[in-house]
Amino acid sequence: GRSPRDGGRVVIPAELSEGAGEGTGERRFYEWLSGAESAEALYEEMREGYAAGAQRAFVVARTLRDHDVYVTNSQHPAVVEECLMHARSSVEDAVEPGSDVLVVPDALDTLLV
Repeated sequence: GRSPRDGGRVVIPAELSEGAGEGTGERRFYEWLSGAESAEALYEEMREGYAAGAQRAFVVARTLRDHDVYVTNSQHPAVVEECLMHARSSVEDAVEPGSDVLVVPDALDTLLV
């Protein structure tokens, strides 16, 4: 099967109750991603530098170059789609039948190598 290492799909369950969010970092994240032509173009542009708080957009752009990212259970699917990702109503809708799946319960506290 495919793994994140070789182009696998990343699925993130996230309600996004505030849409893109209201904080400065959240707004910058949304502006960078929603304004990008493609993940590759955004990554190359951001390699030249970016404002403080935009580092999350750089990390996501780097991920999006190699992986399709699906956000599930979002209250604001249009925001997800505007940010170069795919919105699905549930995890089941985002995972292809027969796929190998790696579940990472504490993803923010886990480094996958």
